[in-house]
Amino acid sequence: MTSTEGIHTFGNIRLSGKEDLGALKLHADGFAWKSKNTGKVVSVQADQIESIEWTRLSRDHQVKLLLKGGSNVKFDGFRETDAEVIEKGVSKPFHKTQMFTKGWNWGDFLFEGSMLTCRGDKRLVFEIPVSDISNSSVPAKNEVAIEFHQDDTRNPQDETLTEMRLYVPPAVKETDGEAVPDVEDEEEMDYAQSFHELLLAKADIGSFAGESIVSFTEMPMVTPRGRYEVDMYATFMKFHGKSHDYKIMYKNINKLFLLPKPDQRHVAFIIGLDTPVRQGQTLYPFLVLQFPKEREVEIDVQLTEDEIKQRYPDGGLQPKLEGPLYHVVSNVFKALTGVKVIIPGNFKNASGTHAVRCSVKASDGHLYPLNKSFFFINKPVIYIRFEDVLSVEFARVSEGSSNTNRSFDLIVSCKSDVEHQFTSIDKNEYQPLFDFLQSKKIKIINIAQNTTVMDVDKLLGSESESEDEKSRGKRKREPVKGQPVQLDDDEDDSENDEDYKGSEGESSDVSLDEEDEDEDDEEKPAKKSKKEDKGEKKKKAKKDKKDKKDKKEKKKKSKSDD
Repeated sequence: MTSTEGIHTFGNIRLSGKEDLGALKLHADGFAWKSKNTGKVVSVQADQIESIEWTRLSRDHQVKLLLKGGSNVKFDGFRETDAEVIEKGVSKPFHKTQMFTKGWNWGDFLFEGSMLTCRGDKRLVFEIPVSDISNSSVPAKNEVAIEFHQDDTRNPQDETLTEMRLYVPPAVKETDGEAVPDVEDEEEMDYAQSFHELLLAKADIGSFAGESIVSFTEMPMVTPRGRYEVDMYATFMKFHGKSHDYKIMYKNINKLFLLPKPDQRHVAFIIGLDTPVRQGQTLYPFLVLQFPKEREVEIDVQLTEDEIKQRYPDGGLQPKLEGPLYHVVSNVFKALTGVKVIIPGNFKNASGTHAVRCSVKASDGHLYPLNKSFFFINKPVIYIRFEDVLSVEFARVSEGSSNTNRSFDLIVSCKSDVEHQFTSIDKNEYQPLFDFLQSKKIKIINIAQNTTVMDVDKLLGSESESEDEKSRGKRKREPVKGQPVQLDDDEDDSENDEDYKGSEGESSDVSLDEEDEDEDDEEKPAKKSKKEDKGEKKKKAKKDKKDKKDKKEKKKKSKSDD
């Protein structure tokens, strides 16, 4: 600590709850703290302070400035000798307090101003700013789960508290010196539910924050699954579900998508978030809602015409909105959040819709090739910007033939060394996807073989015969150089060949290189006909007969000479 002309400077002081160190200056007008790393400044004027508390922590000491209105600001890292300097530096009531250190895992929870405090024997165990609470739920009987906002500016390596679960016991009464459940009180009052509702009210999460601008009921959400009531306010919106409630600030929304499903009966509306919402251990960076295409709604906007023109001059809002639900919802979100709604571009699949059906691992879904990105729904939701794509690859296209492979895979490799594999895509979607990727100038690493492989497979069929075909004596004719490949009349592969539809402009002629023909001839010499085999046998028999006759004549001649 250093002191100059009534200003006291304390080094290596932390703003409570942060790991960032800084310097704290104390003067007659109040306190001012500045971070060493970020340069962030936190100042508290003396006229805002009601009192000051000095508390010993495990390693050092803490100063808590209790402000008017119930809030407080805390600084950690003081030495014991600094207490006297702070007490004399600001003419405010100064108290020394002690933390509760007995190690109990229970206590009394109280709302003191803007803080949720836990006390044991009337001494502080811990306290949580109510503004840090993002959600509260009742996952089980007598349990309350509290979730907290995450600080986007924190170091990713720092540990942070994300959720706390509390057990709220039922009402009890004394019987012969023992505490037993009071059944009548328990039926009249569910203490866990009451505590949960009080948390929602204090944290401004539930339906206690005043009148909303627009409200939607029975909104079907696919990810995370459930039905929610949605209340939209000037700067945030709230989702009220059976088990979970969420409060989402509009500044946390970065993307909005409106994607029609290929079944022509549903439309998906996706909300992209900078900070994901949490259910237990699962994070959801995208919220996927799905609306029936024919569902009509009629809602009233709780604003006058003048207020609408003044606050939302773009014309997205009207005093009364009616039409298809997906249309009304997208217009309201666009007007209130100021985020553009992205719709499909010029990609059309083989059936004329905007998506390709495929799978990611064991999950079936739809892949939307948009103008600047890939988007896969429903679960898991995958968003890939084209600028992040390193290359794509068509897999299982050149292996086998159209007779055996009725689908192929699309592998998208990203610059971040992440690979996404979309499997079981119908073979009819190959050409639309191939043309689309080429038009977007996305690198296709096996483009050379993909430009011809579909025709080759169509014409050649299966590369190897099955054992059943061989046993029936079926065979394929050798391909003739410069002529189209044909199948024998007695082969039944024509049905599969008709099912395959090649792309326009592809040639049906397949020519083989001379080297390939020579190799085939060497590996598979031509078989001799039956007539040739009989002729050779006759010649051999005649030769053997002649050799025997010559031997007999030689023997006779030798005897006569004797």
